[in-house]
Amino acid sequence: MTGIDHINFLQKFVKNEVFLPKTGIKILDVFNKSDLILDDGIARSLLDLESLTQRIKHSVLTGEFDNEGEDLIQDYIKKSENEKEGIILEVIEDTGFQALNFIIKAIGNDVVAAEKVIKFLVSFDADDSIKFIESIYKGTVSKDVQKSIKRIIHSLKQKGINIILGSDKKEEESVFKKAELADASAYSSIIDAEGHRFIFVLKPVTAHENKVFNFLLNDIEGIKEIEVMTTARSEANKLIKKILSDEKTEFYKIPVEYASFIIDEARRLTENNGRIVSVNIAQWDSLFAYAKTERHQAFIYDLISRDRIAEKELSDDDIKCLLNKKDITFWFLASDYAKEQWVKITEVLKDEKDPAKFIKEGRIEKIQEASLRAFFDAVKIKTFIRRLEEVAYYYYQKGYKDIALSALRVAESFSRPGMKPEQNIFCKDLITSGFDFFINAYVEKVKRRAEQTKG
Repeated sequence: MTGIDHINFLQKFVKNEVFLPKTGIKILDVFNKSDLILDDGIARSLLDLESLTQRIKHSVLTGEFDNEGEDLIQDYIKKSENEKEGIILEVIEDTGFQALNFIIKAIGNDVVAAEKVIKFLVSFDADDSIKFIESIYKGTVSKDVQKSIKRIIHSLKQKGINIILGSDKKEEESVFKKAELADASAYSSIIDAEGHRFIFVLKPVTAHENKVFNFLLNDIEGIKEIEVMTTARSEANKLIKKILSDEKTEFYKIPVEYASFIIDEARRLTENNGRIVSVNIAQWDSLFAYAKTERHQAFIYDLISRDRIAEKELSDDDIKCLLNKKDITFWFLASDYAKEQWVKITEVLKDEKDPAKFIKEGRIEKIQEASLRAFFDAVKIKTFIRRLEEVAYYYYQKGYKDIALSALRVAESFSRPGMKPEQNIFCKDLITSGFDFFINAYVEKVKRRAEQTKG
């Protein structure tokens, strides 16, 4: 996607989709960094939306909404349906139960708005959900909204959630019964040569249903896609069996806290790259707030200490151990930079009939030496450190502790001050194996060309 396409996509997104106002400000920052002319009024509308939302949140948090709420509600009503939904979601997310009076007034007699809010609140923890829903039911003066809430509650009862509403009951006598639910579970694919991985997380939300999150992540770009669906528990079990038996992409089970750590890391990458995280992240946040961690290092160091890693220096045996089990050569070959080098080689050799002549003259060594220095820039080194840590975790879980140690020794060698790729045996072997692949491919190309000439 070009810069123009990206800006046009974001403009359409702002006009047609529901998003949190604070997300709109991140989009505006992207707009401000571009030199393209925006559609008329789009920047002003994003600023106005954020300003109103901040005023509402401030009024809610300071307890002043009862005094100045009417003016805020009038400004809120003037917004589009998508904008109003985004405001409500952000206010609930950032202020919690304190937003109750605002929600009740914002809903008013709007049955559709009430249904959207109630369905959003159901994704919260049980205690918070019931408190919100009962309070909205009791607080609204609209009979239509109350009927709508009762219809939703009836449908929830079919899914194993029982909410009892009644004006003659004391609040503490409310009942929110749930069957004993299993713990959430998480599964990760191994990272591919381009840094992509899938994270699947399943969380039972009722006796019969699971919420399923599917994240596509990249260790350079961050979160690329988030899919969220609700499925019957039997279907969720089939999904787990399917992904664990996938022959093309290997998955393995990981702790939910580990999945949360990886997803938060990917979210920061996305934001640092000036991109917008999918609004589906709000559902993840509401269901998995308990799994968030303040840790600053990868989980593998809970299993293998840095002292253990430092017991031995990185050696050729480590590189062989690693390369024999996992073809890391493609970490180079799959990159855009490697593809550029292949173009250079084929351009130089397009009329060459003797591959040995090119190799003997040393021209390929010059390209290879330049690649060694250019490929391993600061961003690549930082990315590879984390990728190697994740590779180490995978192999440790699979019982290959020696390979895990080798991967961590490479990561440790990258972390040393003043590390130079041309002096690092992993860097040299990675580029060399990549260029060996190029040479073999070129030789085969020359042979085919010679055979075609003879024919």
